[in-house]
Parts: sequence; structure tokens; C-alpha cells
Amino acid sequence: MHGAVVANAAAEHSQLESGTIALALQGGGSLGAYTWGVLDALLADSRLRIEGVTGASAGAINAALLAVGLSAGGPDRARELLRTFWEALAAAADRRRVWMFDPVRWLRRNLWRLTSAQAFYELMTRIVADFDIDPGTMEPLRGTLEATLDYTVLSRPDAVRVFVNATNVRTAEPRVFSGPEVNTDAICASAAVPMVMQPVEIDGEHYWDGGLLGDPVVYPVIYGCGTRDIVLVQSRPMECNSVPGTAAEVVSRTVALASSAGLVRELRMIAFVTQLLDEGPRPGYRQIQLHVISPHPSLRTLDCAQMFRADKGFFLHLRHLGHERGRQWLASLDVVASGLDGDRVRAPSARPRG
Repeated sequence: MHGAVVANAAAEHSQLESGTIALALQGGGSLGAYTWGVLDALLADSRLRIEGVTGASAGAINAALLAVGLSAGGPDRARELLRTFWEALAAAADRRRVWMFDPVRWLRRNLWRLTSAQAFYELMTRIVADFDIDPGTMEPLRGTLEATLDYTVLSRPDAVRVFVNATNVRTAEPRVFSGPEVNTDAICASAAVPMVMQPVEIDGEHYWDGGLLGDPVVYPVIYGCGTRDIVLVQSRPMECNSVPGTAAEVVSRTVALASSAGLVRELRMIAFVTQLLDEGPRPGYRQIQLHVISPHPSLRTLDCAQMFRADKGFFLHLRHLGHERGRQWLASLDVVASGLDGDRVRAPSARPRG
């Protein structure tokens, strides 16, 4: 980890030091609709204020939607943008639906260029998804982002801090886009799944899925936010019920394993430095509390290939599971805040905003 900041790692910790939190959002393709549900529940709770958010892949999409919405119009606007995006993406996928794909016929037509990267991406997008994904432009994702988000609000001094994680293909280093750097290119770079999408070029460098090095990287909200309370929203179950049996499942599970490895390394480092702090104070370090909203148990029944599925019914099902999980976490939550006289007060149970 960079610098000298540390977290007190705790799974499913349910007491916040204050109502101000920062979020770390996992990716997972279509499982981002699950995180939409979790965020919708959190945004409806009047006890919470979100200072910043970091995300990779689909987590970066939700992070941008959340930050733009909160900065432009508060929790209600953020909830509206999240719904608008996921429903619009499903509608766009429907318009590009491919009901039959004959790989043998495709191979015969493209045999002469089969070893090119372009042909590889085209073949993979047709194998893993039942709608047409352009591996170069990343449509329909790119167009849906452009139609939904006004990034200019992120340049305001009072904007919610947002951090979009991507992986530099050349250097194998993480790149964190923040504030005015966050735009459609940055989000597409964070969501560019290897073997399916071409790397996205930004300022002469090429980037793939941010989840490859950490799903997500947590340190941006440790260093970029003042709150001690960081909430990790997990959308990927760590375990897979079966060995991948299709091309889509192979790609999905490969990315999931790489993503989990990066996050596990960072969390272990957080836990290690926490132990050092427990032995005594260390100049330049501060303690944080890491809270975890784990995946809904029902997500374990989904096969790996579902991360490439895009239809409204599926998105709404995932949103329902996420909302249920978010409300479960909130129901067990205690918020301890400082009163005006300096005394410690405990906020009551969840109070929906409406």
C-alpha cells in the first residue's frame, strides 16, 4: 500500500463512528445491477452521508452515477440516475440482440484474419453475450453513459470524491482517475474486460479492466477522504459452485479470480498494519474502520456467465437482491456521532428518506 494510512479491518462490522462514509464498489459486469440495489438502500437512509467512492469495472460505473447524482441533486437524484442507467442499458442491449450466432460460419468468413486481435475480440463478444457488443467502441455501454451522465459537476469543489480504477496494459500498474479526470473514456477503460474488449487509449496509454489489480482498489478513499468509515460493497461471491463449462464462464471466472487476488492482497496489508497500530501509535498513521456488505446468498446460485447478461428483468432481479442485502446491513447498523456539546450520541435505526 502507498503512504502511511491504515484500516481496522472487520467483516460485517455494524457500528459507524459517524454518519459520514466512503464506499468501495466491486465490479462484475451485470452484477453491477446488484450494487445498484445496495446503493439505493443506502441512499434512502437519512443517517448516512457519502463523502467519496472508489470503484472498478461495473463498480466504476456505479461510482460515477452515484457521485454525479449526489453532487448534482442529492440522494434522490443519485437514485434516479442509477435506475435510468441500468434500465437504459438493458433497453440498448435489447436493440442489439443477436438471437443466433453460428461460430462455424463466422470462422469460415474470417479465417484469413483469425490471428488478428480485432477478429479475436469480435469472436469473443459474440460467444459470451447474446447482444452485439462492439469491442472497440464498447457500445452499447459508451452511448448509455454519455446519455446519462453530466461529468461537469465532478469539478465542483464540493463534489463527492470519485475514483475510477483502471489497469495500465503496458506497465501493469493501477491508474486511478479522479475528479475532472472521470469521463466516459475513463469508465470504459475501467470496464474493458480482457479477451472481450480492446484496451481503451487515454493520453497515449492503454487500459483494461481496473478489477485486474484490485476489485476495487481501496486506498483512494483512504487517502482521498477524511472519514474513518469505509464500506466495501461486494458483488462477487468468492467461491464458484462449479468448474466453468462455457467460454463465457471461463472469461468471467478468470477475471473474477484475478480481481479477488488483488483485493485480498490489499485487505491483508490493511490487517497487517492494523496489528502494528494495535501495538502502539505510529506517527503519520491513522486508523480507519472497514465495513463489509457481503454478496447476497442468492448470487452464489448464478453461473459465472451471467456477468455478460443484460436484460431488464435480470437487472431488476439483481437490484432487488442488492436492496434486500443493503437493508439487512442497515437494520443492524449503529451510528455513533458527536453532538453539538461534544458528547457522543447514538443515532436510532434506519430512517428512510422516502
